[in-house]
Amino acid sequence: MSFILRRISTTKTGKQIIRDTPLPGDTITLGREGSNVIHVADLAVNPHHATISSADGRHVRVAANEGLGFDLNGRSETLADIDSGAGGELRFGGHRLTIAREGENIILLVERIDELSQSSKDVDEARAFSLQGVMLGKRMGAWAFGILMLLAFLIGPIWAWYSYKSVDERPDGYHADSAWLSGPLSSAHASLKNDCQSCHVEPFVAVTDKACVGCHTGEHKAMSTAHANAPAAMLLAARHPPGIGEKVLAGFAKSFNKPQGRCVECHTEHEGSGPMPATPQKFCAD
Repeated sequence: MSFILRRISTTKTGKQIIRDTPLPGDTITLGREGSNVIHVADLAVNPHHATISSADGRHVRVAANEGLGFDLNGRSETLADIDSGAGGELRFGGHRLTIAREGENIILLVERIDELSQSSKDVDEARAFSLQGVMLGKRMGAWAFGILMLLAFLIGPIWAWYSYKSVDERPDGYHADSAWLSGPLSSAHASLKNDCQSCHVEPFVAVTDKACVGCHTGEHKAMSTAHANAPAAMLLAARHPPGIGEKVLAGFAKSFNKPQGRCVECHTEHEGSGPMPATPQKFCAD
């Protein structure tokens, strides 16, 4: 004796396809969980709903395991003994289990007769109990993340700059345009940490020599008489010939309105909170 699980599927043309699967042993389980021998994907069925067994190869005992019973020939039961020769129909949620006999084998025919409890034939437990339905999809999540980055690193900094444009010194605290800060100011310019507009006069415009000369007058100007008031072309001619990489960088700088020969090309800032780094030798003539 053996149990044979029979499933009937119907094609789009109405043709029925019958598949028989022999089941080993004299005891099998039925339930919603995938580990059951008879897997019923229906939320109206418990994970381990019932046990089906046969001790003599003819009579079948069906016992409910988790309190929720089943229907047998229209009656609600939790335990039933069925003669496979006479047959019987049991209902588990939206599925019907028909017990019959063919030769020495007990046939268990499983059919879906109603829509599943989630009103969709394709729904499964993983989707029904997941948070996927209340979360943003991949496309919407990507758009939301992009808008968040736009607000945090473009609109926010621009708004912060315009908010303090006419203020001599900003109050302490976080300011959105600090997201663009490449590093702390040197000790020589540490007093300007709350006065960004003293150097960065206009948004999206590189620091100009005019902003530097506006502060570096008197003693500072006397200390740099070697190139004070010198034309930019003369200063550029005194530098070493640029390499291929420097030419590429210069091309990008020109595209973004960053002319060569500015003060900040030699006197770099935002490199650390210590003394201002010495001018690299590559910026000077041999």
